[in-house]
Amino acid sequence: MGRGWFPPVALSLVVAACAAPRHGASLPELAPRRTPSIHAVADERLRDLMGDLKALAFEQTPSDLELDRQRGRLAIGFADDMARLAESVDRLAQEEGRLDLPPAARPAFLALSGQLYRQAVGLKSAAEAGETEAIRPALARIVQTCNDCHARFRPASTPEQRQPGAGQPR
Repeated sequence: MGRGWFPPVALSLVVAACAAPRHGASLPELAPRRTPSIHAVADERLRDLMGDLKALAFEQTPSDLELDRQRGRLAIGFADDMARLAESVDRLAQEEGRLDLPPAARPAFLALSGQLYRQAVGLKSAAEAGETEAIRPALARIVQTCNDCHARFRPASTPEQRQPGAGQPR
């Protein structure tokens, strides 16, 4: 849609306003139209578009403040989860005698459980301090420690996983 009509119309309105008598005489009124003019339709479309953009920008997209609040809630959730993980790992390490591990495997199991405990406590502290950028890498290290321990000490649960040496300490 071109705007070639706008400058001449605007200039005409300015000239008419300047040339009008200033002694109480009014400008002639435009006759009402049965169908809206092109600029009225375009203005309506633009208002609708701007309303949609406003809704998208301010109502559906969280603000920086809301994102900070969400990160804070997630960090508190991680801190709580890591506290429970640390308790569970500590309890597991205290009861390692009931796990039916060969005596040669116990030092490796205790080392991995100690590592996992320290990682959980570290992530809990980072989360409580609001260090949200530290959560993802710390969580990746925790998952790796879990996987290492499970690969060494958890018995295979499917025939495909039951290979020679599976579930035995390496």
